[in-house]
Amino acid sequence: MTVTARLTVDRSRVAGWLQDYGVYAAVGVLLVFNVAFTANFPVGGELPHPAGWRPAPVCVVALGMALVIGTEGVDLSVGAVMALSAALVPL
Repeated sequence: MTVTARLTVDRSRVAGWLQDYGVYAAVGVLLVFNVAFTANFPVGGELPHPAGWRPAPVCVVALGMALVIGTEGVDLSVGAVMALSAALVPL
């Protein structure tokens, strides 16, 4: 007598898990892929390098724009201020 087990997957639970933790799973997959296929990727001395600070001005501008969009205050002057600050902050 053979016993066969069926694996049943509740799609709503999987969809809920992906909505909650999908970003972390994607970062993990990218990290594993880069460690496996990129030469010198897991070198520990490169992590605190100042090149990691380069996106900081863009993040500051993006945070300000996200606050404006979140409060529904989008108009043409916001775009002009964002463009001006995006050009001046890195300098």
